[in-house]
Amino acid sequence: MMKNAKTYLTRIQAAATERELTGIEIAFKQDMSINCDDLGRLCRAAEDKRYTLRNNAETLRLKDILFQRTKAEMDAYHDMSRKPESWTAEDIAHQRIRFCSIWQVIEEAELADEYEAWKEANPNA
Repeated sequence: MMKNAKTYLTRIQAAATERELTGIEIAFKQDMSINCDDLGRLCRAAEDKRYTLRNNAETLRLKDILFQRTKAEMDAYHDMSRKPESWTAEDIAHQRIRFCSIWQVIEEAELADEYEAWKEANPNA
């Protein structure tokens, strides 16, 4: 592996966030001095690191907490909406705001697809 490719590999391994990793990927993919073999190795290393960043135990635990709360707020809103005679319009509106707030976190974290997959994998959650 060439020296500059080793430098990129070290940076990939040290990346603490996906955003940082993406910046490193852009840099090495634009670096015309990287040969094809090294480029392939760097791409695989970046994918491995991305997987690790997304799926370490703490991240999985946090996602589960977020997804459980999202589902609970959504279920509460749907239950209240189905029986409006049991709730005031203000109660229903407040619950809608709670659900929309947590859903906004899901969207901003770009986890909507993962949330949908989680719901399918955990139908009784």
